[in-house]
Amino acid sequence: TYQTVARGNIKAETKFKLSSHFEYNGDVSIKAASPTLTFNGATRLIHECDKFTKNWMAFSANIDPKNIQIPVGESMKTLEGKTITAGILWRDSPVNDSIRMYPTFLSSPANVLDPVVLTGSGFLQYNYDAKEFQIGSLEKLANRSVPGNFLALHTESCSMNGEGIINLGMDYGDLKVDAVGVVNYDQTSGKTAMNVTLYVKADLDRGSLEKAMDRALALEGLKPMDFNGNTLEKAIATWVDVKTADKVKSDYVLKQELKRLPSEIENGFILTGVQLESYENPQIQNRGIISTSNEATLVNMYGKAFGKVVPVKVFMQQTCSLAGSDALGIYFSIPGGYDYYFDYTMSKKDGELKIISSDEALAAALTGIKEDKRKSKNFKYEFSNQRVFFSKFMRYFGGTE
Repeated sequence: TYQTVARGNIKAETKFKLSSHFEYNGDVSIKAASPTLTFNGATRLIHECDKFTKNWMAFSANIDPKNIQIPVGESMKTLEGKTITAGILWRDSPVNDSIRMYPTFLSSPANVLDPVVLTGSGFLQYNYDAKEFQIGSLEKLANRSVPGNFLALHTESCSMNGEGIINLGMDYGDLKVDAVGVVNYDQTSGKTAMNVTLYVKADLDRGSLEKAMDRALALEGLKPMDFNGNTLEKAIATWVDVKTADKVKSDYVLKQELKRLPSEIENGFILTGVQLESYENPQIQNRGIISTSNEATLVNMYGKAFGKVVPVKVFMQQTCSLAGSDALGIYFSIPGGYDYYFDYTMSKKDGELKIISSDEALAAALTGIKEDKRKSKNFKYEFSNQRVFFSKFMRYFGGTE
C-alpha cells in the first residue's frame, strides 16, 4: 500500500516520555496514514509530589501526540495486575487512630478494600494552563459545568480537588445519605474539605415532617437560599437531569421562592451549602466528617419545599467496617421557631434514629404512631426527650447544649 508502518517495544529504562508529564514503556505501533499512535503498555506520571506514590498504569489506546489523553477507569491496574486508584479514600482500619481520609493519584491504596470517597474516570490529561493532571469524561474536561465527576492533582501545590458524586464512605443501612459537591485535599494541612448537597433518605412519617415545615414557613424574616453559594444545581442535575435543574434554578431566581421539587428527590430532606471537613481530634477518639460553617440551606422536608438558610451542624462518624457502628448526627434550627436534631446509630446491620426537637406538635405526632409503624426489618425511629444525645453531639463542636 506504500504506507510507512512501524512496530516496536520501549523499555522502562530508556525513560521514554509521551510528553514532559507522562513516562511510557511497552509496545507501540505507527501507521503513517493515521495521526495517532497505538500504545499497549503503561504510563507513569512525572511530578514532584512526594505524598503521591507514582505507579505504572497499564492501558491500551490510540494517542494523539499533540493532545495526550489516556483512557482511565475507576478500576485501574499496574502491568502486574495490582490495584491503583485516583481520588480520596477512607483508611479502613480496626485501629481507630489509623482511620483517616487520604489522597491517591495513580497510586497504590493503603488497602484495596478502602472505600473511595471521590474518584474520576474517562481520560487522563495534563492541563498546562492550570498546571494539573486532570481526570474526567471528554465533555467534563472541555466544560466543567456539565454533570459528571472530575479529579485534578495540582503539580505545584500538590493539593487535589474534584467534584461530582461523593461516596461519604459510611454504611448507614436502610438510611441513605447521597452527596454531590466539590472536594479539596490540602497538602499542607492534610485535611480534606467539602462543599456538598446532602440528600438524607429515611422511611419516616412524611406528613408529620411536612407539617413541621408548614409551621416554619409561616415565620417571617428567614434568609433565602443563594444558588451561587451551593452545589444544589449540580446535585439536581445529577440525581434528576440537567433540564430539571435549570428549571428549578430559573424559577427560583425569578420568584425568590422554591416551589415543589421533583418527585425523585422527595423521599427525605436535602441540605445544601454544607461545608464539611475530615475530623480527627485527640481528645475525642471518634473519626469522621464534621461541618465547619454555622449555617446551610434546608432545601426541603420530603414533599415540602423550604429553601431557607438556617443554623446547621453535621457530624458523620466513620468506624472500621468490621465494627458496623457508623453514626450520624444532623442538627438544624429555624430562627424564631424550633430546633431539630436527628441522631442515627448503626449496630451491625440495624439502624436506630432518634428525633429530638422543641417542636411539641411534631413530638405529639411521632409519639402517637404505633411502634410497629415506626420500624422495619433493620430500621426504626422514635421521638426522644433524652437531650443527652444532643449534648454528646455538641462535644464535637467544642461545647455542650
